Amino acid sequence: MINTPAIKVFVHNQYLIPKGIGFTEGYLVAADCRPNSFIRWTVYLESGALWSGLPCEAIFYEKGKKLFKNHILQPFTCLEGPVSICEFSLLKQAEGEVIALNKILFKYLFTINYEGNGLADDPEQYKTHNIVALSTGQIAAMPNNFLSFKDNWLFNPKKENEKQQYKRTNKRYEAGG
Repeated sequence: MINTPAIKVFVHNQYLIPKGIGFTEGYLVAADCRPNSFIRWTVYLESGALWSGLPCEAIFYEKGKKLFKNHILQPFTCLEGPVSICEFSLLKQAEGEVIALNKILFKYLFTINYEGNGLADDPEQYKTHNIVALSTGQIAAMPNNFLSFKDNWLFNPKKENEKQQYKRTNKRYEAGG
């Protein structure tokens, strides 16, 4: 388990209490990223409870209507650890579109990086999970190639429709001895 930035969230009550309707306010405090599984979020709730094991579909950045299931909100399982959290200063609160979800708008929150020696170290399999707040209210864990950031100083809208064919990294690079 690893600390996350303390972000105000809302947990849908169906994940907390029997026949739960509505939301409970809290703060995102940790992520448990077990290999080949979903991210298990820990939230400190307004009741004082610390609730662990929540999937993405349970957590909302803004109160909203539940639209997507967990396999859509986190399209790839966790790789092996250790795990680190990175908040890219340049992208803090940056906005964009989730290409894989019909260009739903998002706001960037932080990134989970996997640092193990198996798939996490394989150039063709390596992925991070960018944690974003969707315009639907839900949070999602998306890989880099599912996102398109939009900003006013770097993003060139004239090139948006050009089909960019970026190559995949498939080579392992070595450092000097």
